[in-house]
Amino acid sequence: MKAKLTLLCLGLVAISMAGQNTVRFTRHQAVGDHDTFKISITGTAQMGDMDINLTETRTVKKVYDNGDADVETATTELKVSMGGNDFPVPLPPPTTIKMDKNGVPIGEQKGPGSGMNFSKYAAAFYDRDLKVGDTINVDQASPDGKEKTTGTVKLDSVANGEAKLTADLVTTLPDLDGPAKLHMDMFMDTASSKPNRMEATVSSMPLRQGMVLNNVKMTYERVK
Repeated sequence: MKAKLTLLCLGLVAISMAGQNTVRFTRHQAVGDHDTFKISITGTAQMGDMDINLTETRTVKKVYDNGDADVETATTELKVSMGGNDFPVPLPPPTTIKMDKNGVPIGEQKGPGSGMNFSKYAAAFYDRDLKVGDTINVDQASPDGKEKTTGTVKLDSVANGEAKLTADLVTTLPDLDGPAKLHMDMFMDTASSKPNRMEATVSSMPLRQGMVLNNVKMTYERVK
């Protein structure tokens, strides 16, 4: 009896561990659903070291029958400093972009920094069963062929309702002289399939009016 009980306990433990090592990210968007993100970006520009901190709120405005949605992004806080000096920057107007059911932008995006919208790389790991250690190849290109991204996304771990994914990507953008290398650690909420936080390093990132930020470090955290 004792031996059978021990085997039963071991079986339950194995089932539990197996469940923690497998995950599937699937989002269900609804009108009014919103998330707020704290974003910090540091790097070196032509005029010196730059520090950017902003707060964005993303709100679902419309949901289509196929799961696509119109999502409004509003910047509520924006602080920019260069060389230790603060620079007043007006808040940009809210923008609405059509996204697929996984929150990946549909079609071509225009505007400063659009090439570095990290959410589009999420298409690589949504709507598929993943096990710890699985590696997914990324090979994306813009409709006009001017932007191309290749690399891998790996599921590192799943524990306590959070999954860690690591991405190593190389992207070519029309605003940059050469390829930009990106390393990113993403921490996803397994229940909602939403990003909890992201930490990334990028060799270079295009900004406004032709300015390029080099040696970029970025943090991206959802305010729960």
